[in-house]
Amino acid sequence: GLIASTPGGAADGQQPAGGGADEAGGDDAQNGADGSHTPQKNEDDEPPASRLKTGQWSADEHERFLALMGKHGRAWTKIAKEMRTRDAYQVTSHAHKFLNKQQHTLAA
Repeated sequence: GLIASTPGGAADGQQPAGGGADEAGGDDAQNGADGSHTPQKNEDDEPPASRLKTGQWSADEHERFLALMGKHGRAWTKIAKEMRTRDAYQVTSHAHKFLNKQQHTLAA
């Protein structure tokens, strides 16, 4: 935990109450060279922005979008996570354009 230092508290040669250097992050058992403390990459994490596609959606992407929309409904974030090529903003934008176009087609 965090230890607040008081004037003269550490200068008198005594360790502050509650522990010593181990609490300050010097414990090699937790921060070892083997990387055991490094968080593992989760498969559900979004890909880096550099891997996301931009511009027009391919036919394959649109088909995948439709299938995932059937599975998740209008949960755009869930759809984006499963698509892995578009972020939630792109999926939302595509969905709104698609649904508006579909609505206008039905009205005509």
